[in-house]
Amino acid sequence: MAFGGGPLLHSDQKRGPVRVLITELVAQLGLERPARVVNCLGLRAAESAARARRVDVTTDEAASSGRRTITTWLPILRWSDRDVWQAIADAGTPYHPAYDSGMKRLSCSFCVLADEDSLVTAARLRPALAERYLALEQQLGHTFKDGLSIAAIVARARELGPLPLVADGSALRMALAA
Repeated sequence: MAFGGGPLLHSDQKRGPVRVLITELVAQLGLERPARVVNCLGLRAAESAARARRVDVTTDEAASSGRRTITTWLPILRWSDRDVWQAIADAGTPYHPAYDSGMKRLSCSFCVLADEDSLVTAARLRPALAERYLALEQQLGHTFKDGLSIAAIVARARELGPLPLVADGSALRMALAA
């Protein structure tokens, strides 16, 4: 059995705080008409099958009310990895150095949805946190994911050794060379 038996971070835990903020901001406006809110998110279809089924613009019926209409806009939904990196380069936007250290995408350090290589990289970047996850896995008597234990991840990370967090521009160069 895996830690949570399913994703540990549900979309409501991400959307809920945004909805609370929208409610507060609409109240502060004190409008005598319904507010029109655009919730712009950086989701991409390439990140999951569920995201690939989404549309670029939709009305969020669950978050809309008589006081507000919320439109969700996904401007980079159809962008490729290269498109994202090209936009970063064109704008001169700094990005997190974990990408230069080998992370493919950033989420929780030890996301149950991550692939094994990304988890090993995370364990090399954050060995103390990996050890805490290992202790929890041993205490619970359940693996981190079905078919993959933190023990196996930590063992591979130990074989490879710690990985420093670097900011050398290599992720950008590699993405644009592809």
